[in-house]
Amino acid sequence: MRIMKIVIAWDLLLVAQIELTRQAINTASKAMTNPWFLNFHISLAVSTVLLYFCLLYTGTRLNKGDESIRKWHKPLGLTTVVFRLATLVTSLIIEVP
Repeated sequence: MRIMKIVIAWDLLLVAQIELTRQAINTASKAMTNPWFLNFHISLAVSTVLLYFCLLYTGTRLNKGDESIRKWHKPLGLTTVVFRLATLVTSLIIEVP
């Protein structure tokens, strides 16, 4: 549990760093003029952050002994990993000239 919290915190710090250095929120707010692929990447990134909060919630409940949430936690975790990897891949594609 502690390792996952560190990993999620580290990734959220990365998001904060991207905002501070590249004004990501300002870019994302121009959704109507952004290329579709950038909007797709932004959607993946925002979804990943939301999934992190869901994982933290279900993980905390599991840690407190609520086994009824386990059926949701594992698929949620796998979905989060897929979204995070897709965010990474799309960011690499966007950065390639």
